[in-house]
Amino acid sequence: MTKTDFAELKERLFYDEKTGIFYWKMKPRRRIKTGAVAGGVNNRGYLRIKLDNKFYSSHRLAWLYVHGVWPKNFIDHINGDKSDNRICNLREATRRENAQNLKIHRAGKLAGCSYNKKINKWNARMTINKKYINLGFYETEVEAHLAYKNACSSLSETTTRLQKLRDGK
Repeated sequence: MTKTDFAELKERLFYDEKTGIFYWKMKPRRRIKTGAVAGGVNNRGYLRIKLDNKFYSSHRLAWLYVHGVWPKNFIDHINGDKSDNRICNLREATRRENAQNLKIHRAGKLAGCSYNKKINKWNARMTINKKYINLGFYETEVEAHLAYKNACSSLSETTTRLQKLRDGK
């Protein structure tokens, strides 16, 4: 399947928007039957489907199937469940927007937080243009995460206002 072949995707697979599951319309290999659930889970927990010896993320295929174009950016699972590929749970997002939606960030910590062993407090910080901005130290991880989320929200509002000013709106 070529990267832009929307018609070929619709010819080979059926996508159920209510469940987020793909089914084979035609037999892809000898052991797989028509109507069987397409794909499997990769080592990062995402569903993927093999077409013409190449793996495609199911959430990106769902976007193509419904909208007719490949997503330009990342596809974010709104509820944080990597296996929930219902179209109502998918949105196109930038890398930053996608990272903000993480429930668990890296080694089991919430996004924007790290523990400082020297002072026994949680540090909230964010990165803008490859520079760290310290948002303060907090007693709990949740407090630090809330400070991070508030800073991200303020940054988003400021960016939107600047874009409107630049566009003359």
